[in-house]
Amino acid sequence: MASVIEALQQAKKRINPEGLAISVTLESASILAVPALQVALTYAINEISKGVPTDLIKLTAIGLLACINIASIIIESRTLKKQQYCASPGVSIVNVAIGKPVISSILGHGTNFLRTYVLNPVNFANVISMTLGDQSRLFTENALGVGLSLGLWNIGFNSLILNHHVDPVVKKMRNIRETVSRHFKRR
Repeated sequence: MASVIEALQQAKKRINPEGLAISVTLESASILAVPALQVALTYAINEISKGVPTDLIKLTAIGLLACINIASIIIESRTLKKQQYCASPGVSIVNVAIGKPVISSILGHGTNFLRTYVLNPVNFANVISMTLGDQSRLFTENALGVGLSLGLWNIGFNSLILNHHVDPVVKKMRNIRETVSRHFKRR
């Protein structure tokens, strides 16, 4: 029982309310931005890869996805370790609960990829084309588009957080929270 209480106390210390607000804001923006980026990247990959053998596209996709995900996980883990939050509120909350930035980041990357891959317009086009008998390479190209868009989004915004570029916003939010808190304590 004492270890559970200790774990909860440690988790409580890792909570950064302003950081979580930044995470939720970025997640809200990503709902619109990432699918658009993913569709654009998938289209570009499809256009560039015309005439390229499918096996080569698959090998390229595996290599690029491995590189971008490793880079993104490293940056996100450092961001979680240093700032106690990152560009993804789900990953930030998991990190608060378990206190292991690398594991939190890996779990977040996996769930974000699956969610974005399954729920996007390119896959609906894939299903239609597959039912019409066209053995489309869009599944691989789409996976690459999804992975690159998520990786670029995470690397970009986690780098901003890691390098303290959002600190002025966090400080303003903290000041507002403290002012409101003081105001209600006086009553």
